[in-house]
Amino acid sequence: MKDPSIVPMLLVACAGCCTQLASAEAQWTPPYWQLYRLGYTDAEHTSAGGEQRTSVRQTSGSTVIGTSERYGGGGGTSAWTWNPSEGLTQLGLFSPEHVRSDGQRKSFVVGVNPNGRVIGSSTRYSGASERGSSAWTWTRATNAVQLGLVDTEHTSTDGHRFSQARSIRGNTVVGTSSRYSASGQSGASAWAWEPSLGTIRIGFVGPEYTRSDGLQSSSVGAATGGKTINGNGRVLGSSDRFAGDSNGSPIAWTWTRESGTIELGFTDADHTSPTGSRTSRARSMNDAGQIVGWSSRRTPGGGDSAWIWSDATGPVRIGLVDSVHTGRDGRQESRAQFLNGAGMTAGWSTRPGAPGKGRSAWVWTEESGSLRIGLIDAEHTGASGTQFSTPTGISESGQVVGYSKQGQFGNGRSVWAWDRESGVHRAGLTDALHTGADGRRVSLLHARNEAGHLAGLSFRYGDAVNGTSAWTWSMERDTVQIGLYDDRHTRGDGITSSDVNKMNVGGDVIGISERYNGATSLGRSGWFYEYATDITHALTFSESPRGDAYTDPSFVTSSGWVLGQYDLYAGDGLVSRNGFIWSVSEGFADLGSLVEGGLSAAGWESLGEVVSASEYRMIVGFGDVIGTSGTAAFALTMGTIPAPSALLFMGAGVLAHGRRRPISS
Repeated sequence: MKDPSIVPMLLVACAGCCTQLASAEAQWTPPYWQLYRLGYTDAEHTSAGGEQRTSVRQTSGSTVIGTSERYGGGGGTSAWTWNPSEGLTQLGLFSPEHVRSDGQRKSFVVGVNPNGRVIGSSTRYSGASERGSSAWTWTRATNAVQLGLVDTEHTSTDGHRFSQARSIRGNTVVGTSSRYSASGQSGASAWAWEPSLGTIRIGFVGPEYTRSDGLQSSSVGAATGGKTINGNGRVLGSSDRFAGDSNGSPIAWTWTRESGTIELGFTDADHTSPTGSRTSRARSMNDAGQIVGWSSRRTPGGGDSAWIWSDATGPVRIGLVDSVHTGRDGRQESRAQFLNGAGMTAGWSTRPGAPGKGRSAWVWTEESGSLRIGLIDAEHTGASGTQFSTPTGISESGQVVGYSKQGQFGNGRSVWAWDRESGVHRAGLTDALHTGADGRRVSLLHARNEAGHLAGLSFRYGDAVNGTSAWTWSMERDTVQIGLYDDRHTRGDGITSSDVNKMNVGGDVIGISERYNGATSLGRSGWFYEYATDITHALTFSESPRGDAYTDPSFVTSSGWVLGQYDLYAGDGLVSRNGFIWSVSEGFADLGSLVEGGLSAAGWESLGEVVSASEYRMIVGFGDVIGTSGTAAFALTMGTIPAPSALLFMGAGVLAHGRRRPISS
């Protein structure tokens, strides 16, 4: 175990970084930051060997939710919620049916809304045996309230029940409960819960949605992970329909407490088979109640019809259906993929009627209908006429982003951005260094913001692929190469590799560049590209004598704070991997140096992996505690944390972490 008392001395002795740290510490503090340990650390949550394990599931506002492993009382898992004002509160259901005969309890958290309402589940027991799971929602005013369907249809002959809360928006919670018959599990039912409504079953349950053996199966959520609940409590889901198809075909639906369950998609003859089977899938929903998706075509040529749905219009067909996008057998295949708050939709249609076939990207608005977009010049057209473009996102301002394949190369790819006013623009690096001898170019999009800025990487070429270059694009500047490309970041054979991690709302970008000494890899450097000044700042805070270093910036806030992890060296020795904070104005600080009274006095060896960061000055992560093993979670706060109601005016606040630790639920 490291001796934490040597860390401050190492910071003073560490050539280069120590001077920066000392001056930066004076800039970042005072005021000093408050350090809180998250999760349970009592005897019940400590193993005989001193191990303690805590996982962080999510942060919202000033609230953090997670779990801690139980070792005493039969073991299990304790769910908890924490904020700076109320501290730590245990969550879950604790009635006898949720406690095993030896005292084991298992509770897990699923999500939390901005007001601190948490959803989760607790394992059920009968004596020493598990009997499923109960869903619950918790607030400080009500404590835990059990959710889900608990009637005989949803209880097995041996008392098994299984309910899971899947999503929360406002005070609406949705989930599923398993169904049972005499022979065992028989599908699942979808449900919704609201405080004034309780739990009600949603989705379709009639004869068409019941298999011959009695199975019924409904779920909540979009077909490919889109929004499940909108801001007005409208829910998306799907039920398997068995009329004409004994295997079941998914039918998308939407539910509100006012209208109940409504089928989405097309139900006419073109979308219904001779046996009566049909399929529809919902892809995305906005807060105005518009939903996009597609329905399978049951015509001889088959395919899919894209649609946009609202209460006022029902399903309206969208996408490209001209001769190029219609096969000789009548096949038409369009899918709506993305939807913004104004109802603008982006999707794709296949090209069975075109030489070489392929795929076309399109954007739809009520005013203009479906308009083809993407790159369709000679470079992006194959010798046989193949063209392939697909959208990958849409912004609230109406910018659509996507990629087009190079016509001559199946794996050549160009990034583009489109908007109504200026049309389509190519993004990425296309100079000789980023063009192969055969003309191949590959650019990938890794980040974008609502201001219309993009960031990504482009392959570099020599005799073969020779690394990657990072770039950012905007209408104002076109494509700008960013990252680090000096001798330290170039391998002996000329390879350099830079990549983008994230971008903030102002167009600032964080990323990494690999470090080398000849052919030897020396780790990686972080960097921060400042959009306002068009300058890339290197982020290397500690090096070994031969040049080893590691910096991984994980988050960049709208105000330009960068947080992540770096390796601290003492001579050739790696001391620890610590968390850091940095900004152009304040410089660098090891997170441990910010703690009021000092890190050692607080009982910690180091603060390491950062898993979330917010604009209102709270950092959540994992570190090492003196005298214990396992995983210890922390929250580091600066100044006064706003109350939850105030946080509603500050946006999401939390930046999602792409490499979060495994979650124990």
